[in-house]
Amino acid sequence: MSSDFFFVCFQSGRCDLDQIRATLEQAKVLTRRFDDHLVVIASNGAELAISLNQDRYVAEENAEIAGGDSVAQAFLPCDARFEVHIDDWNAIMMEYHTLFLLQECLVKSTGGFLFLGWNGAILDFNSD
Repeated sequence: MSSDFFFVCFQSGRCDLDQIRATLEQAKVLTRRFDDHLVVIASNGAELAISLNQDRYVAEENAEIAGGDSVAQAFLPCDARFEVHIDDWNAIMMEYHTLFLLQECLVKSTGGFLFLGWNGAILDFNSD
């Protein structure tokens, strides 16, 4: 798997793709819905593909991701996650506002934690 991805890990039932789409559209972010995923389109045309994964192995992988991180451990168990894949890293970095807004919307809508695939960092936007 490429490192150009991030996950938002959370407890199932808290949010789905349609709820995220509505939240993003309220924030004036352009989206396109498909059967099994959502695409967020940045102002420069860069796209971020979002899927919801609730497969059986997700809870175990999310626990592994949380590892010894006390912030992430507080959110366990997490048996679902949004998986966001970045096809064109350079294009999305030219319009990083959309990336950051998406991350914040996903975390706040799910009450989960953010895992960045490119550097292994775990972030929490839930506390203000």
